Amino acid sequence: MRAVLLLLLALPLAMSAQPVPASDLSAEDKAWCEDGDAMRRGVREACEVRAVRLDARDEIEVDGGTNGGIRVQGWDRDEILVVTRVRAYSEERSTAYKLLEEVTISTDGTIEAEVPRTRGDDWVGSSFRIYVPRDTDLDLESSNGGIRITAVSSTIRFDTSNGGVRLVDLGGDVRGRTGNGALRIELGGQSWDGEGLDVTSGNGTVKLYIPDNYSGRFASGTGNGRLNVDFPITVQGRIDKNVEFTLGEGGPLLRARTGNGSIRIARS
Repeated sequence: MRAVLLLLLALPLAMSAQPVPASDLSAEDKAWCEDGDAMRRGVREACEVRAVRLDARDEIEVDGGTNGGIRVQGWDRDEILVVTRVRAYSEERSTAYKLLEEVTISTDGTIEAEVPRTRGDDWVGSSFRIYVPRDTDLDLESSNGGIRITAVSSTIRFDTSNGGVRLVDLGGDVRGRTGNGALRIELGGQSWDGEGLDVTSGNGTVKLYIPDNYSGRFASGTGNGRLNVDFPITVQGRIDKNVEFTLGEGGPLLRARTGNGSIRIARS
């Protein structure tokens, strides 16, 4: 049986941080604890959604830790909203709740969760949904979790050892990698606004979606996998596992590669 809580962050906060009432959260964030597995066999679950508002910053650093996903969404407000889902599993529900009580969320400097050590089948972890002004620089890292970034145009760096990455409607100078996970890139507008894109998967598929009438320079390749382009392009040289091409008036170089996986380039 699942145990779900939705509460304010009642732990010590940085001076600029303010707890956010549950009523101010989106319906999706309020229901975040309902996502995923309801229960591991023979193990009870406790879940909390915590939220805090921060002053806008030029840059944020986020450490998702082990098994922690990170999602960053750009918005038009001049503030940052950090929503954290904290989950714990144990054979006893009371133990799961105690594990939650030991989790602290740090927002003064790097945004991260400090979780207690667990034994046996006990487990505790956290994931972040963070809303930022669209020009906020990002430095995101996770040991074993997915990363999603939407509607941000800035200097963006990301790294996850094992997790899928989804990039939607970005701009600026974007560079990052996943050691083992799929890359999905959804371009927006008619051209890239900024220095360019350079992203890599060590072991995973790459899917790149390009709008009609988009202008840009593209490079993609795979060490071991198939390369598919779903619309006519003009390329120089031989097409094999690597391709470079220009659409429209060109623009900054947008590069997406994988060491071991297929690549699909399609219209969005």
